[in-house]
Amino acid sequence: MESQKRILITGGAGYIGSQLVKKALQNGLFVHVLDYINPNELSFDFLNHPKLIYFTGSLTDDQILKKCTENVDYIVHLAGVSDGKAGKLDPEKTRKINIDTLDNLLSISKNAGVKRFIFASTMGVYGNQYKIPLTENMILHPIDPYSESKAVGEDIVRNANTSSFSTVCLRMAMIYGISPNMRFDFILNRLTIDALQKKQLTVMGGTQKRPQIHIDDLCELFLHFFKIEESLFANQCYNVVGENPSVNNMIDEIQKQINNIVIQKLQLRENEDSFEMDGSKLFTQTNYHYQRNIKIGIREIIETYLPKNMKI
Repeated sequence: MESQKRILITGGAGYIGSQLVKKALQNGLFVHVLDYINPNELSFDFLNHPKLIYFTGSLTDDQILKKCTENVDYIVHLAGVSDGKAGKLDPEKTRKINIDTLDNLLSISKNAGVKRFIFASTMGVYGNQYKIPLTENMILHPIDPYSESKAVGEDIVRNANTSSFSTVCLRMAMIYGISPNMRFDFILNRLTIDALQKKQLTVMGGTQKRPQIHIDDLCELFLHFFKIEESLFANQCYNVVGENPSVNNMIDEIQKQINNIVIQKLQLRENEDSFEMDGSKLFTQTNYHYQRNIKIGIREIIETYLPKNMKI
């Protein structure tokens, strides 16, 4: 990757964004970060990197958007209301931040000469169509404000695609793995840290499948789209999924790495679905291959958070 290239990561202080910033800097890119969090509140090692410029501000601020997109070649758009719970708490804010600002960001990006734009979407756009593997050709049926905002966002992004401004939408599975801004509300991270610190897990059901993607594979995929020819991905949507383990599969792998965990099994909640994603389109069209699995992710969390002198 050419060292003079410049990437803007919106939401660059978040769980995914902060890890992507690290990866981008390691790849020799100049990095712009846009986030509402003041950098003085953060303790990331890379904040003083000579190739990093941090912009504190909102997607609703045109002046900030114009500044942070200046001289930028690539954009990964992660900022916004970022999950279903937050979306349900404030649907109006979710629409304003995730949808209403998007057209403007795309327009400003085009005027700035940005060449490629990656939109972070979610598997939630499929709604509750979980009886068969989820594929990109399915009709979308989002069932909550957050997922609906992503489905609408995909249409906006795809309509913005031109011969000089290539866009791609990524429907991400559940994410796991270590990040500078760690989150433990994702299922594999939560199960692993509870097993490590509490030595017990409570599981409802267990046979239900939950699609997973390692955060490092995801970040490397973002950068992959800046290395390949536009014709391979322009105006496409892709499922991003490394594997489709059941909750029991996750627990079994955790038990192989952490001894003496007490497992409490409860009945599966009524109407709780099991679902999986088909990620073959991405492999076929872009030749990208994931390098990690849940075994690796579990080990990394253990190595990072294992208390000193504690045996597992």
